[in-house]
Amino acid sequence: LWLYIVDDFHKINKLNENKLELMISRLFFKRVLGSTKRLIVISNGLRVKYLQEFGIDSQVLLPCFDKVQLQDNNKIVPDNGVFTFVFSGGLSMLYNDTLKQFAKQLSELKTRNKLNARLIIQTYSSFEDFAKLDFPGDIVEYRTSAERSSNIPSFREADCFIVPYSFDKAFADLVSTSFPQKVAELIQLKRPILFVGPKYSSVIDFFHQHEASFIVNEDNLGNLSNIILEIAQNTRNEDTLKAYAIIYEKYFSAQNVRAVLAS
Repeated sequence: LWLYIVDDFHKINKLNENKLELMISRLFFKRVLGSTKRLIVISNGLRVKYLQEFGIDSQVLLPCFDKVQLQDNNKIVPDNGVFTFVFSGGLSMLYNDTLKQFAKQLSELKTRNKLNARLIIQTYSSFEDFAKLDFPGDIVEYRTSAERSSNIPSFREADCFIVPYSFDKAFADLVSTSFPQKVAELIQLKRPILFVGPKYSSVIDFFHQHEASFIVNEDNLGNLSNIILEIAQNTRNEDTLKAYAIIYEKYFSAQNVRAVLAS
């Protein structure tokens, strides 16, 4: 039996108070892990967790995403020349507080006439969930789509994508083990990515280890507004995109899946 685990579902069930699932997990999970011939996990954080909790080691296979074939590589530029950030994904406890903090920074920069920017939240979450978060209406725009496509207008309007993670220690276990597939898609879209989250995040740690640009953690969170301005001024972006292409081929492509499974 080979087993590939992509989420810390025990912690998810605990936070969501899923009592039946928690009971089943406590009874059988360690036994299942120990009986597998090969255990593969989606992040180094999940590998470390299982090694510490159960004494069981595993291999890391980061999420794979097929090579993106963009129908139109040309960016859609709004008539007003606003610099556009895009968040893609569900609105959840892992992202929301940092996403709100980021939107607040954009609003403050706009008030100070430093940067005219907006944030598009491209999500499958409902508008009701979006409205509860009370984002500044002059900065943040809600969008949703039934299809998952790299050619949706939001992605083509993007000047920069944002991948946020919560700094709240209550979610530290999930933040440290999470590695969403969307990252493997976004690094192919020829835009810089702003990563914002704690150092123990598997995503933040991975891109820090590979010396990617535009990483904000607890050490430089107070400098977020200056990093936003640096991205908007197009500093280092060409080098950043070249680095993404190398990282994609080595860690997120089908080639990497074959290499890990063959090892």
